[in-house]
Amino acid sequence: MHPVVLRASVVLVILATLAARGHAQPALTAPLPPPPSPARFQLEVAPALGSTYDGDIYAGLAAAGLYRLNDLLAVHAAAEGATARVLHFPGIDQYEGTSDRFAEARAGIELRGCRGDALCAIGGVDVGYRSEHVTGRMDTSLSGAEAVARIGLDVGTPHLRFRPTFEGTSTHHGDTGALLLGLGYRF
Repeated sequence: MHPVVLRASVVLVILATLAARGHAQPALTAPLPPPPSPARFQLEVAPALGSTYDGDIYAGLAAAGLYRLNDLLAVHAAAEGATARVLHFPGIDQYEGTSDRFAEARAGIELRGCRGDALCAIGGVDVGYRSEHVTGRMDTSLSGAEAVARIGLDVGTPHLRFRPTFEGTSTHHGDTGALLLGLGYRF
């Protein structure tokens, strides 16, 4: 037998014997408890202020929920309804008394980057359906599919959250934008 192989075999036998005879040293401290699982669900309600395709201002209310898949990614869903008074231009009677009403439902993903748990930047994309009707002297349906891009903040305590966000909506009729001031609860 080669001397190097013999020496390595002797060292391995000695180590195995010592390991079999000895007992592992007990922990000097109690084991650490597992970290608490973060809140996964969040529900929010938000007043919304935005503009229509033609530039008229609307006010509405949105409700949203999200489920956090991990610290970076969440599944997001929202529903919103709003009404805009169509501006009346002097001498153009066809717009007098006209309003633009819509309701929408959408879902998508949301990414977040946080500085601790108190301050997070968010961005997301949703797709859905928007039912929109201009009523008055002119009745027009502008309903159809939509895509919504969202950026904003998510700030607060581990359970109570304030979510100011800006959303841009794109449909086959044009683009709109809205500011939402959400108040949410995580559980």
